[in-house]
Amino acid sequence: MEKHSIQDMPEIQKEDMLDVDDDGDKNNHPTDKSTTPSGEESCKRPSKDTSENKTPSKKAKKEIDTAEDNLQRTIHDLIRCYYNFGQAIKQLFDHFKKTCNEDVSNARVNDRIRDQISVQDKLTETNLRKKKERGKKVFRLFSNVGGKEAIE
Repeated sequence: MEKHSIQDMPEIQKEDMLDVDDDGDKNNHPTDKSTTPSGEESCKRPSKDTSENKTPSKKAKKEIDTAEDNLQRTIHDLIRCYYNFGQAIKQLFDHFKKTCNEDVSNARVNDRIRDQISVQDKLTETNLRKKKERGKKVFRLFSNVGGKEAIE
């Protein structure tokens, strides 16, 4: 069996290549209309300059921008909530630490948090610990750089 390279291949002439978007009867184009149903429009793509194409893309871009703005606001609100939660944890802990040791103070803070959260949420020990840690971290971070105003 002989080996062929791409260089050995004959060149294909432009007129030998069929263009499916052309409706006209050109030299080498098939003219048999039986392959396309009668009355069917050409499958050509609309040009990029039509106003039909600009409207959906502008609308989509506006929707994306709006969604990104909403996401940004939501993230800021979430950070603010964790900041407030961390601040409340610190205040409660400091209050209980005046009369109790660290372990008892931490247990009382956990009890207070569980009292505030509804029974339906079923807050596990692990979830409580993770939420407290996140609140403490956010509070520590933003209290060192300017408080709530730094969140904006």
